[in-house]
Amino acid sequence: MNDELTGYEYQLFSELRDTWGRCFAVNNNRMRHYEGKVNVSALDLGISIPPPIVRRLSRMSMMWSRQAVNRIADASVIEGFRFLGDAPEGFAEMWATNEVADQYDETLPSTAVHGLSMWTVTAGGPGEPEVVISSYDAEHAAALYDYRHRRVLAGLTVVDVDYRDPMVPTACNLFTPTGDVVEMSKNGRGQWTTKRRRYGTGRCMMEVMRNDPDKRHPFGKSAITPSIMTLEDEANREAVRMVMHSELFTSPTRWVMGAPDDVFENNRWEAYLGSIFALPINEEGDKPTTGSYPIGDFQPHVSYIRQLANQFAAEASIPIHSLLYTEANPASAEAIEASRNDLIEKVTKANRLNARTLRSIGLLAMSVMSETPVAELGEPERSFRVDFVNPRHATPSQMADAASKTVSDVPAFAGTRQYWKMKGYRDDEIDAILAELASV
Repeated sequence: MNDELTGYEYQLFSELRDTWGRCFAVNNNRMRHYEGKVNVSALDLGISIPPPIVRRLSRMSMMWSRQAVNRIADASVIEGFRFLGDAPEGFAEMWATNEVADQYDETLPSTAVHGLSMWTVTAGGPGEPEVVISSYDAEHAAALYDYRHRRVLAGLTVVDVDYRDPMVPTACNLFTPTGDVVEMSKNGRGQWTTKRRRYGTGRCMMEVMRNDPDKRHPFGKSAITPSIMTLEDEANREAVRMVMHSELFTSPTRWVMGAPDDVFENNRWEAYLGSIFALPINEEGDKPTTGSYPIGDFQPHVSYIRQLANQFAAEASIPIHSLLYTEANPASAEAIEASRNDLIEKVTKANRLNARTLRSIGLLAMSVMSETPVAELGEPERSFRVDFVNPRHATPSQMADAASKTVSDVPAFAGTRQYWKMKGYRDDEIDAILAELASV
């Protein structure tokens, strides 16, 4: 069999490689904001902050973009999967062995940072599960969109790069539109060698998990928007100004007039901090006079950074208390829940989109397991669904009350696991209760 790329596949590979390289700098910049690795000294406007202070304060102290991403990621939790009937043989073990729920938790932050993440499905090798499900961030993978079928046309994962230039890939996996996966690596002469793995899925073996997609951005948009980065940069500039103001307030600049020239020859700082500050009469017999420069009010800094926090919270759709800026009196439970409405709406939308992606990943996995094209899978397999925990958290008393009201309408509900779960019991306690009820 011929493992070499066809002309069309090489065209796709070139376009994918260019896409990965073109987006790398943008993706890396957003990840640096998320990880707090932006150099604050590069943000200085050169007006109000002395250069020595700028050089010393280079780290970000306001990592707000991390909150914008993590509030979404932390609220999106996979509850489990289900079929209308029994799951196909070996599916539950394969899903658990691949730790899909854990991979989801690990990948979701980069999905929000870059706007998308890539998931691949391949057959396992020796010592691996029958199907291997892997996830990649946008700094290590790229994809092309199929507008007609509304899915991935072709994908590329970057396995290794040239040690002299990280923008030159030396090992890649190409995921073709037909379902083949071509392993590519450069030999010592700089030529690509290929090894093809054929699958009968009838479609690309890559799926993309998207953040807030639209018609212009079918692969999604980053949660770290240009506005968010600008507000965070300004907050970090203000944090530097606050540090400088605090230093001046703690040790105000003093002035001395009419003192002898040799007063501060030994150690000016020691004289400044000394508990006794005595100055002799100068040569003309005049008494020295001292004073200090007035320090401006600190409150305008606090007000300005609170304003920035409110603007950021509105842009990121997160509660203001997520940025640690709250009023003196704690908000009521109702007020806190109301402040989460925008976040809950965003998480609910993310859960719906991600459930669809995970379902497609599950269908690809079942296609590989049964050696059947995805389009020919039976209705039991196509009934696969992934459920998420409701991001709108109810209190234990509300859950228990809802369970009791449901039993009044449907008495048989009292014999289900869900009833006892809503009552607040742990899984082991529910097992014991149901076993005891069954023996009665």
